[in-house]
Amino acid sequence: MKIIVVACDHYADAAPAWVYLWRTYWSGCDYEAVFVANKRKLAVDLPVVYLRGNDINFGWRLRTYLREHYTDEHLLIHMVDYFIQGAEVETIRQAHQLCALPGVRHVRLRPMPPPPFPYPADGFGRIDKSRRYSLSLQPGIWRTETLYKLLRDGENPWVTEIQGSLRVPRMRGEFLSVDHYALPHLNYYHKGAAKGLEWVCEHVPADKWPDAVKERFG
Repeated sequence: MKIIVVACDHYADAAPAWVYLWRTYWSGCDYEAVFVANKRKLAVDLPVVYLRGNDINFGWRLRTYLREHYTDEHLLIHMVDYFIQGAEVETIRQAHQLCALPGVRHVRLRPMPPPPFPYPADGFGRIDKSRRYSLSLQPGIWRTETLYKLLRDGENPWVTEIQGSLRVPRMRGEFLSVDHYALPHLNYYHKGAAKGLEWVCEHVPADKWPDAVKERFG
């Protein structure tokens, strides 16, 4: 399993801070991280796969990457503007183990919304596959094949969550979620605007600041 960090040109300036915070708050991570980006070069020392196209075409970009560049059975999806603030390593390992069970297809690592149904493993619950945001782009572990089948070319991230959730009930297997924040993060970009600039200024070295933080404090 790898961490697939999805970027776009508009959010490319967030990549150096993402790498720094990942290495700081999840040091010794068991999984490699790979960026999937559009055209703008990312200032990172990790692998980047550039798939040029419409910047907002999330579904096409991720489907293409999974089809042409990825062979692992599982992945942990993460957005480049979700700045990691901590990691419950054992919980994440357990989530990976649960997702490898025959009847489980997805384990969300951030309870948004909280799972409404119980599950035998402590700290986890079942997602209601008939509700909105049963497909969420919050950090989570997926069977690669399952996520690929739920994505569609031409859908941006917001449409992916709304329309993808309508496709979830047709997918076999259980969708699970932690009942607490196993991988908390700052949502740096919210509706296209940078948020939490003060926190980033305090927790990220100046040479890795995103553009808005440089403009405010640099």
